[in-house]
Amino acid sequence: METPVTESVNNNSLTIDEMSSLDIVNLMHQEDQTIQKAIQDNIEKIAEAIDLIVNKWKIGGGRVFIVGAGTSGRIGILDSVELPLHSLLILNAGKA
Repeated sequence: METPVTESVNNNSLTIDEMSSLDIVNLMHQEDQTIQKAIQDNIEKIAEAIDLIVNKWKIGGGRVFIVGAGTSGRIGILDSVELPLHSLLILNAGKA
């Protein structure tokens, strides 16, 4: 199984602890641009996925699994308040 890009080492930030504040902010801005490009390159697929999810919820039977640990788990729990409880399963490791 290939390592997800989110779990790989970012070579651009290997020496972040040695960078100036200005260089760190510039790096963060540069990395944010990568995210924006990925979204733009896949915008039709993202909209298609949203439509599939909404349609599944409308006809019933759709479920949402929120999985996280630590901060991401807590943010998932906060996000879940917008969803109907009957379609929700939260798995959170650590303190919630």
